[in-house]
Amino acid sequence: MPGSGDPPDLIFPVRGGDSNEELRFALRSLRNLPHGRVWIVGYKPSWVRGVDYIPGGNSAPWPRANLWHNLLAACRHPGVAEEVVIFNDDIYVIGPIPEVPILHRGLLADQVATVTRLAGRRGWWQESLAATQLCLRAHHPDPLSYELHTPFPANRAAMADTLRRFAAVTPHNPPQWRTLYGVVNRIGGRQQRDCKALRPGPLNRPFHSTDDLSWRYFRSKMLQVFPEPSPYELAEKPELARLPVNVRSGRLKAQPRRTRA
Repeated sequence: MPGSGDPPDLIFPVRGGDSNEELRFALRSLRNLPHGRVWIVGYKPSWVRGVDYIPGGNSAPWPRANLWHNLLAACRHPGVAEEVVIFNDDIYVIGPIPEVPILHRGLLADQVATVTRLAGRRGWWQESLAATQLCLRAHHPDPLSYELHTPFPANRAAMADTLRRFAAVTPHNPPQWRTLYGVVNRIGGRQQRDCKALRPGPLNRPFHSTDDLSWRYFRSKMLQVFPEPSPYELAEKPELARLPVNVRSGRLKAQPRRTRA
């Protein structure tokens, strides 16, 4: 947390299943960030060690509802530090940084307009952003969007309060918790482009993020940057599997159009 004393705890909401190489390398990348305890909530893969674990609910038919309630469970847990940084399991800290800055991507209205133009009005992402905008409209006429694939600093109690406050809004596809928290709690921050990499290229710094397809290319790069196991995994190294990409040219198979903006 910018300006605070002790380093924050880190929270990783994790989906079910042991096969999660992105999480492995996200945990390895934590060597670049001063931090307190590491909390995994939802599901703890069998190869993970040295973390605190909060069993969550991954049984709801709506994965995004599972994420909401798992994050709420972590923020309600009395053992978690008051100041936290929330990660996805596919966010990596590529270079050393003293702390995670507060970042936003600009006006929420601009993001909603972009997503609507690309995807129309019938995608889950557009619907969730529109619900977020509706939640904030009465008291925050020009809200910022905090929908970046970067670590997110928060106060645990304030995040729990935000999640409880909006829990009944479209529970099958909740509004976006980052933006709700950032706007309601007036955290400010500086504007930055998203670091989500959908195609081959260099690693973004200081933060990088992948999706299921681009991970097949960036896995080799991550193994070069983070070759050694972290304190949060069993000692044996995963073998570098044959990649379904041409690593020299960086070519991937043709991708479907991405609509998340």
